[in-house]
Amino acid sequence: MDRTIRIVVADDHPVVRIGVRNMLGAGDGFEVVGEAADGDEAITHTLELQPDVLLLDLIMPRLPGLEAMRCTLERAASCSRKSSLIICRQPSAPFSRATTGSAASAW
Repeated sequence: MDRTIRIVVADDHPVVRIGVRNMLGAGDGFEVVGEAADGDEAITHTLELQPDVLLLDLIMPRLPGLEAMRCTLERAASCSRKSSLIICRQPSAPFSRATTGSAASAW
């Protein structure tokens, strides 16, 4: 039996969130269950909705994506679902080094 992958999209740009939601909605097997405009919202939605995947931008207001992911993983230590994907529109060496040790499953 096929299972739908539940996703929370966290990006401070509404057009990015809309684009990702539309792209994922066009295919089978994905459901965007929540959206966050900053790191604090990403933590809240991830803990409340317990998605299979957190699609997370690194550069966001209030709390950067990397810190949001770390906080989410610390608070959800007992949660069986722990998948994260970090996205960044401006890849650079410092971000690459930071994500390497961050427990992100992909970046």
